[in-house]
Amino acid sequence: MPLTPFSPALFPPTADPHWLAPWLRLPGASLLTGGNFAVMTFFALSGYVFTLNYYAGKPDRLRVTLWGRYIRLTVAMAPIVLLSWLLSQGGFYATQDVAAATGAITFGAQMPAAEMTLANALRDMAWHVLMTGESHFNTALWTVRYEFLGALMILLLFLAMPHGVRMVPVLCFAVLAALVFGPFAIFVLVMLGGALVNAVRIPARAVPALAFFGLFMGSYLPGHAPYSWLPAPFTAPDQVFFNVPLYNMVGAVCLVAAVARGFGGRFLSARPLQWLGDLSYSAYLLHLLVLCSVSAWLFLALPRGDLALLLNLVVYSAVVLALAAPYSAIVDAAGINWARRFGTWVTRPPGEVPRRRAGVVHPAE
Repeated sequence: MPLTPFSPALFPPTADPHWLAPWLRLPGASLLTGGNFAVMTFFALSGYVFTLNYYAGKPDRLRVTLWGRYIRLTVAMAPIVLLSWLLSQGGFYATQDVAAATGAITFGAQMPAAEMTLANALRDMAWHVLMTGESHFNTALWTVRYEFLGALMILLLFLAMPHGVRMVPVLCFAVLAALVFGPFAIFVLVMLGGALVNAVRIPARAVPALAFFGLFMGSYLPGHAPYSWLPAPFTAPDQVFFNVPLYNMVGAVCLVAAVARGFGGRFLSARPLQWLGDLSYSAYLLHLLVLCSVSAWLFLALPRGDLALLLNLVVYSAVVLALAAPYSAIVDAAGINWARRFGTWVTRPPGEVPRRRAGVVHPAE
């Protein structure tokens, strides 16, 4: 639930929590209120999509995706950083005011004015977000690091296996990812899992069970009875959090594998869901900016209560979708097109006449 970071009615610093709070922490409900599984599913889907050409017998097309990756991600990300800087300069962020009113320290740390300089914005737009995943202008951009570095590593792995997936290179890749990223390698390995979905045979009758298991693992919450049988590999205080994305990773790969085999195809092909899917990446990039500005000011202006929280949620969702629709159609689509054209130009053999490519490219490419 996007409003819970600064809602004293749900998560007050000292008093008893709102009646809804315990329900939001139950397995199943966490699919709607937590972002971990959604992010892991997007990573798995991304790995699945940008390796489709490999399984279609066109491994050379991976080089197009490889060369265009910087453009594809930067064109979508850079305007968000610039917009966040403009909002900060205009005084549109109300994170400090909300934190003062509610005691929400984490939310108050968002959009620190002292760090939101034009120099930092230009640095983040050019390379800093892609290489480090850190940005004061939008902390949700941490995912871009793994979408960039993880994708480059996986694409190079598959280009090194032109005649089919081999176990030894895949295992070596997993070890290398663990050495480079530490526990954060989970966010690269989930992309690898998505990329390997087409390399595994799954009986048709096992697909529903696979989807159910994926959702079950996607709902993982430590300390709840349904998950008491699962070990917690990460025990260090500064790493215990990674148990959640670890099991979410398993769930995301299982769910993507089930959907790739046709599970829920009729439901997922409905036009409203297709439309939301098209907007999902742009909505993700924009949601924190809306949360820290429009939703924060609305929270301060409205009286405390359930109806006010519901109204804020409706307004927040409407504003995010209203902004994401043109952003996806104009900015994100341009990034996909420019990345494909640049990658095609770089990899085209000398003397070959360029051909216009038909069809629609998935945003994950």
